[in-house]
Amino acid sequence: MWRHLARRDWRLVRRLLAIGELKDAGFHLHQALEKFLKAFLSEHGQPVPTTHELPALLALAERQIHSLLRFRSLCERISWYYLLRLPTRAPVLDENEVRQTLNDSRPLIRALFPDEPAVR
Repeated sequence: MWRHLARRDWRLVRRLLAIGELKDAGFHLHQALEKFLKAFLSEHGQPVPTTHELPALLALAERQIHSLLRFRSLCERISWYYLLRLPTRAPVLDENEVRQTLNDSRPLIRALFPDEPAVR
C-alpha cells in the first residue's frame, strides 16, 4: 500500500512541474520520498512511525541497508518541503531546485527498491 501511494505522489510531482506548480511539486516530492521510506520499513517488518521527518525515516531504513547513509543530506534538504502546504509558510522554490532534487531522489528510491518502475 505505501509503495502505491508513493508512486502516485511521484507521478504527481512530474505533472505539477510541467504546469509550473512548484510548491505543490515540492510538497508531493516530500510525500513520495516519505512514503517510499515507509514502504521500505513496512516491507522489512519494521514499525512505520507517524512522522514526516525524512532523516528520521532514513535512519530507521539504514538499519537494513547501511549504505543509505549517503542520502542523509538529500533527506535533510527535502525534509521541510512538507511545510509548503501550510498557509503560514511561503518559501520560494526555484524550478531548477525542484527538478534537481527530483533527479537526486531517484538513486535513493533505487537503493530502497532496485526494481521500482516509477523511477525509470
